[in-house]
Amino acid sequence: MESTLLKPVKKLDEELSHNSKAHHPHFPKVVDLAFKWAPLTSLIVLDAMGLKTKNESKNHMMISALGEGVLNAVLQPVKESVHRVRPNYSYKINSFPSGHTATAFLGAEILCHELRDTNKALAYSGYVVAAVTGVLRVYDNKHWFSDVVAGAVLGIASAKLAYKLLKKMNKNIE
Repeated sequence: MESTLLKPVKKLDEELSHNSKAHHPHFPKVVDLAFKWAPLTSLIVLDAMGLKTKNESKNHMMISALGEGVLNAVLQPVKESVHRVRPNYSYKINSFPSGHTATAFLGAEILCHELRDTNKALAYSGYVVAAVTGVLRVYDNKHWFSDVVAGAVLGIASAKLAYKLLKKMNKNIE
C-alpha cells in the first residue's frame, strides 16, 4: 500500500512527466549528457586559464575524484535497492536517484566552493547548469522529478563530504 506521504510526490512526478520528450521527440540526446559534466569541466577550463580558486588544480582533481567515488558508492546501491521504473518504462537502469543530476550538482557544489569568494557569477553558474540538467532528465522522460531532486541532494552532499574528508587527510585543502 502506498504511503500517504508519497502520494503528493507521485502525483507531481506524473504531472511533470506528462510534458516530457514523448510530446517533443526532436530533442537532441547529447545535450543532457554534456550538461552532466559541464560544471566539473568548467572548473578544469578555469584552472587552465589561471583563474584564482580556493585550491590548486591538482587538489581539484582529488576533490572531484573523491566526490565521484562517494557519490557512486551511495548512488548505485540505492538504485539497485529502490528498483524504481523510469517514466519511459525502461527496465535497463533503475530511475531513483538521477545520476546525471547528481554528477552535475556535485560539480556545481565544487565550482561554487572554489569560486564563491572571488567570482560569484561563475561560482553559482554551475547550479544553473545542474538545474537545467535535472529539467532535461525529466523532459527527456528518463527520470521523475523526485529522482532529480534526490540526485541534486546526493550530489551536493557528496561534494561537501569530499571536502571534509580531504581536509582531515590533507591540510592543503580549503
